[in-house]
Amino acid sequence: MKRKISRLSSMLIALCFVQNLIFSGFASFPLHSGIDNTIKTPKASSVETYYWLSSISLSADTIRNLNNEIKSYIDYYGLDAQLVSSPDLYNCHFYAWHSTTINRRWMNQHTQSGGVNVAKYWQDGSYTCIAQSLSTRPVPYIGAYTIPSNVPNGAKVFYGSGDHSAIKVSNTHFRSKWGKYGVYLHKPCQAPYNSSVLLYYTPN
Repeated sequence: MKRKISRLSSMLIALCFVQNLIFSGFASFPLHSGIDNTIKTPKASSVETYYWLSSISLSADTIRNLNNEIKSYIDYYGLDAQLVSSPDLYNCHFYAWHSTTINRRWMNQHTQSGGVNVAKYWQDGSYTCIAQSLSTRPVPYIGAYTIPSNVPNGAKVFYGSGDHSAIKVSNTHFRSKWGKYGVYLHKPCQAPYNSSVLLYYTPN
């Protein structure tokens, strides 16, 4: 009986984590300092981002709690995912499409007014889609998945059905920032996002 309760508790933690990550965005982060349009695509299209002043940061307790939350999720599903860097004030789209080193910007898929934002990277010709993978998969998907053979390391990956972006770093793994959580090295379909539509992009 205790074992069943423990497993149910773990399952609820994992499910709550997925919902929290997908739906909360950066709502629980410190209040952002403003909206900026100085970030550009390689073809010079303006992209909207939120930014934080250098005086604003995540506390050690917050970082530890976020890391523990995601560890419960990874352990419950037995995922092939490893923490690369701890949580900070940026998200997956900014990390994948603009910079893996600047860490105080948050780029939403759409602008505050509901317009195109992340898609500007390919709509203005900065990037070209070279492959796609379309298949209904649960979140997370533990089964086998093969990255298209023509996709080079360093390619950008957009989760068209999951509002997520990643970078291909090997023939088996992506690297991405998981919402307000850390950066993880993971199997393509084992991030907590819908991976039914995966689009692969390389720069022009």
